[in-house]
Amino acid sequence: MKISVVIVEDDPMVADIHSKYVSSLAGFTVITVLENGQDAIDYLLEHDVDLVILDIFMPIKNGIDVLNTIKTEQLPVDVITITAAKEHDTVNTCLRSGVFDYILKPFAFSRLEQALQNYQQKFIARKNIGEKYQQQQIDLMLNFAAEEAALELPKGIQEFTLKKICTTLKSSPVPLSAAEAASESGISRVTARRYLEYLLEISRVTLEPQYAPVGRPVNRYRYR
Repeated sequence: MKISVVIVEDDPMVADIHSKYVSSLAGFTVITVLENGQDAIDYLLEHDVDLVILDIFMPIKNGIDVLNTIKTEQLPVDVITITAAKEHDTVNTCLRSGVFDYILKPFAFSRLEQALQNYQQKFIARKNIGEKYQQQQIDLMLNFAAEEAALELPKGIQEFTLKKICTTLKSSPVPLSAAEAASESGISRVTARRYLEYLLEISRVTLEPQYAPVGRPVNRYRYR
């Protein structure tokens, strides 16, 4: 089952880039692109949609209006905002409205890919669970950082440190070396390397060697 996505963006060039990128990812399909909030509201009231990628600054009705309608009408749709809106009130209004993620323009597309992959995990979890939830399943859907806690960790791997290094990798727009991950996480390089090797073993990260003209390649790790 593919995740149906609506792009709501008033800049045609940006909307086209978003659409092509989302469509290139396995498991997602863009069903329409809309250029203002009113068109988005009209569409969402008449169609079943899984995910909306929403700008905030738009003509006729803005993204806040769209979020208010989704909340008022209790529409079963999730939202990822992609916007230049950095104002305190705007950001907090969106977060209180329950957006799945909030991405500031300009952004690296790896950041959008991360958001979509996280959403895909939540979407699949929601579809595969039966009529009743267990606490662990609810925790998983509310915060996928809790996913690491659901693992049966081997000896020598601590939940707190694992979460710390996973958070570091997830928040980075580029793959990190063990030294960089250690510095960002505030742990030793030896410890970082041990945790990175564990994450590689369980397929939570990918390994991307960086080759130099001389010397050994530097292993860099990207969260999947």
